[in-house]
Amino acid sequence: MTPLMQACREDNTTEVDKLIKAGINIDEIDAEGRTALFYSITFSSLTIVKTLLSANADPFIVAGLYERNCLHQACKRAKNAVEVVQLLLQVMGDVTKLEQDKAGFIALHLAVSTGKQDVCRELLSTHSKEQLHAITRDYGDTALHLAARRKELNIIRLLVQAEANINQINVTTMPRNQKRKSITNYIEELMEKWIAKVKAGELSCKRAAELCCIP
Repeated sequence: MTPLMQACREDNTTEVDKLIKAGINIDEIDAEGRTALFYSITFSSLTIVKTLLSANADPFIVAGLYERNCLHQACKRAKNAVEVVQLLLQVMGDVTKLEQDKAGFIALHLAVSTGKQDVCRELLSTHSKEQLHAITRDYGDTALHLAARRKELNIIRLLVQAEANINQINVTTMPRNQKRKSITNYIEELMEKWIAKVKAGELSCKRAAELCCIP
């Protein structure tokens, strides 16, 4: 880990500024291919991310086991994810939303997988059709499959309102004990669970009705 990476990891704005002014190689990578910008996307304040981008740090360098770029990583960020995603898209361009990692995940898939509804909405502001049709390499999941599997009801609504195909089926080989499923299969399973909870007194009829009205 370089001093700049360490400063980003520690969210040390003063040290980051000092190292950049000293002419440090801003795009140097560690053993996993991560740059200082990649570290800042994960650990630093919005200020440091802006500083590195202003210093022309390269957000397209991929890193880690899944070979993800900075936009991919930003979708997993704990705080200020939307703001960081917006900053990166200004530099990387909206077409970057369609770039896949090694597992076939695009940024939208990662945002769904971490329950980031606000990030999903930002990503869908352009190229929505292409993103909603994009599938992962393992089970051929769309963003809607991932949202349904995680029971992310608000994200399911968002994706359906954006005209995701609720009848699309997983298309690649799955383990023998798993059947290919359309989104309606997942939703039916959710509804069965909600009905069971109503019968058990764990969920009100009113709330169950609200949940069933997904669109």
